[in-house]
Amino acid sequence: LFNVKTAVDAYKPYSKHFDYIAEGILSPEIMAVTRYIYAINNAYISKDEVSINKSIEAFKTAIQNRDWNPLLWEADQKIFARIVYKYYTDIPKEQQPELMSKIAHKYKFDKEGEAGAYRFAADFYKKSKLSSKEKAEKFASNLSQKSIEKDKTFEFFITFANLFNKEIYPKYRSYLTQLNESGRNYIKGIMEMQNSQPVISTKEGQATVVTGEAYESMKTIDFYAKKELYPDANSSIRLTYGTVKGYVPKDGVYYDYVTNMRGVLEKYIPEDIEFDLSDKFVKLAKDRKYGQYADKDGRLKINFLTDNDITGGNSGSPVMNGNGELIGIAFDGNWEAMSGDIYFDPTYKRTIAVDIRYVLWCIDILGGAPHIVSEMTIVK
Repeated sequence: LFNVKTAVDAYKPYSKHFDYIAEGILSPEIMAVTRYIYAINNAYISKDEVSINKSIEAFKTAIQNRDWNPLLWEADQKIFARIVYKYYTDIPKEQQPELMSKIAHKYKFDKEGEAGAYRFAADFYKKSKLSSKEKAEKFASNLSQKSIEKDKTFEFFITFANLFNKEIYPKYRSYLTQLNESGRNYIKGIMEMQNSQPVISTKEGQATVVTGEAYESMKTIDFYAKKELYPDANSSIRLTYGTVKGYVPKDGVYYDYVTNMRGVLEKYIPEDIEFDLSDKFVKLAKDRKYGQYADKDGRLKINFLTDNDITGGNSGSPVMNGNGELIGIAFDGNWEAMSGDIYFDPTYKRTIAVDIRYVLWCIDILGGAPHIVSEMTIVK
């Protein structure tokens, strides 16, 4: 525990900085586009012609595939302004790059507050060569290492990318290494204590194993009580079990354990970024062309709930029935159990899995690839 505290104390002053850069500064759309320029510049530095050509093509493809909706980019600019200002006010000045100090001085962050940050963001997006499809295409048509290094958007990106890669991330890795090593030893000790009898020291300094009534009494103390401990998630395969079931999130409300294709159509919004569907999908769903994947009630099942635990990194895990047959793929958790990483509540905690019949339907009927399904053994 002393080693854990030492690691935490060393990393704590930089913990917010890690999140501010990884989840904040480098996350807006304009920074996501700039990542391609960053990759191209690295290729230029390496003088690898194949990498240069590949990274440029990747950039051009990204320009065509990106959502350039003006409303999205207007929101992106406002989000960027808020992030930059929060970074400036929340991260210790001695940890910030010189560029941040220059921006704050030029746009009078200390005097004007967020208003100054909004002025900075407005200028930044207006002058950037990557804030619209037309400007990005023009920039991509005449790329060179010199043109990239002169670009102010790239200058901003690489300043924070270098800070993150050279100073913040190494501290994070050191923290994780120490934490993982100490954590393994701590859990090992806890497990050994729970499988042994308590030991006390006498006044004479001799160790005595506690037995009899004293031992039975000490077993009631939480420190020595035997518990079921989660296995250490060390990237090896883990197997757990549960049941398919719905839940009651609040009084008078019950969430069923399964959803159907009807719900997909009810959520359908044409041209919506989240809820759009292809014409083929809509027609197949409305005509109920479910093939062999329909349930006994004639409906196509989409998702189902189980009372398993789930956390980040579990998505994609197979869900099998008692016969070891694949029935779904775990991918999410329910809203009411977002505290599950801290405390497992069996009343509310649910894993959301996609029904394997829907997956097969997408491959076979929607995707037109029955030859892939023919390679599988389908159990009915």
